Amino acid sequence: MSARDKLTPEQRATLAEQLGDALPARNSLLMSFGKSVQDRRDHDHTTQREDWYCLNLAAYMGERAAPVLRRLLDAETEIDGLRARVAELEAELRIGPPWKCPVCSKENRRDVCMICETYRPEPDNEAEQEKDTSGGCQPSEGESTPEPRVEDGALARATNPDGARQ
Repeated sequence: MSARDKLTPEQRATLAEQLGDALPARNSLLMSFGKSVQDRRDHDHTTQREDWYCLNLAAYMGERAAPVLRRLLDAETEIDGLRARVAELEAELRIGPPWKCPVCSKENRRDVCMICETYRPEPDNEAEQEKDTSGGCQPSEGESTPEPRVEDGALARATNPDGARQ
């Protein structure tokens, strides 16, 4: 059903008032309606000038339309309630940057993996520090400056024998 086909709340209220106390149609009535529609469609309309058979079926369906409309109205109301509930549940799920599930390896954007229902792992402190975009190179209070890495004697070549930098 597209958005333009949905009844507005005012239309629903009007239809509910028009239907009065009609109870929703049972499955047997819906099956009977389906059979009447098929019978009208399959009936040979060229044999009579006035088609009493089809007029009779139309009258039969018209007399029983209120319960069918009540059932349709109730179903649309229930669908709207379910859509609202789904929207509420989706709003509770935080959508964040993509992460890879450690169990099934699926890419996810929600806090819970949609395949195996594993929760998003908490980021470790090292990963958060690497992502820090504060722009400063100064260590936080209580942290020490990391020692430079020595690769292939580069530090030894850059210092003179007494250990001072050149």
